[in-house]
Amino acid sequence: MGALFSNDKKIPSSIKFDFLTGATPPKMKTTDTTKSQGETKVREGQDAEGIVLSTSMQEFIARGKVILQLIDTFPSTREQQREAMQKPKDKDIQNAAFDTVLPNALLIKKFFLYSNEMEEKAPMLLTFIIERGVAAHTGKQQQQWLEANQNVVQCLCDILTFALTFDNIKQRSPDVQNDFAYYRRNIAKFYDKAAVGEAETNTIAMWLAAGNPMLTRLTDAFGNVYSSTKGGDGVKHVLSNIANVTCSMLMRGDVGKTSLADPATENTTYCLCLMTSAIILFDRVVPTGVFRKNSGCEIKKCVLQLKANKPMSQTYLQCVRFATIHFGDKDTPASLSNLIEEARATQ
Repeated sequence: MGALFSNDKKIPSSIKFDFLTGATPPKMKTTDTTKSQGETKVREGQDAEGIVLSTSMQEFIARGKVILQLIDTFPSTREQQREAMQKPKDKDIQNAAFDTVLPNALLIKKFFLYSNEMEEKAPMLLTFIIERGVAAHTGKQQQQWLEANQNVVQCLCDILTFALTFDNIKQRSPDVQNDFAYYRRNIAKFYDKAAVGEAETNTIAMWLAAGNPMLTRLTDAFGNVYSSTKGGDGVKHVLSNIANVTCSMLMRGDVGKTSLADPATENTTYCLCLMTSAIILFDRVVPTGVFRKNSGCEIKKCVLQLKANKPMSQTYLQCVRFATIHFGDKDTPASLSNLIEEARATQ
């Protein structure tokens, strides 16, 4: 998926993620395998192992959507905690407060276990794409492989959007961290009720303390891929092209239509989130960062698209500024850092 942008003035190429636009894939062929629902159709050049891999990821990705719903509707226990702190000698009130917080502690453990699973599964997708789509081909062949195997690419994109979405919800939901801190402080008093052990509680608390716990897990996982043999160039290629493709789709307004009542809003949000997540991970994983010239990621164009899509993209502009680690480097062009700051401030 290289050469998306030839210069600042020309419209980017027509490369896009078909799973967002809903376009009918070209050059369809029928496989020899016939299922009860009918014949299974795949793209010309689609990798059979990629089909197996992407299919195996569907249940995990579906659970991620449930996780987002759970954290977005995280129940508040502030009143019960406040009452317990005001009446520390009332055992009934203390018991009631702990009983109220306990289900939330179990929810947070569920989030933590999912992050552990994500740390194992996401590198499988990234490594597969690098080995089968990037390292095994050159130039247009890389592009053709990635276009033909968007089933695998979509799984990776879904995980990237999940991670950033979760972290953004967590940051605006102080009850999540406060409830777990309350549970941790009081676990010794209610050891017989505790469903999350003390040692595990300490590990989860450290994970939860990170500003971006899910992205931190992906950073570690992708960092291991980057440091592996031939992994570095592949990671740069995949993450930069995810950002560049979504940017080009936003520039063209080619993000599909999800409903008659609200055209393209859902897909636009997905593209903005995916582009931002790819930028952050690129910056965290690649030692030279995303803001340098010739990084491979069209960061200026990405920022301009974030600016153009405000207020929908306000949170993502904040992420580019504060979730990356190389923004303040001396090698970051002043014009770019000024653009990002201006975009954040502009109403």
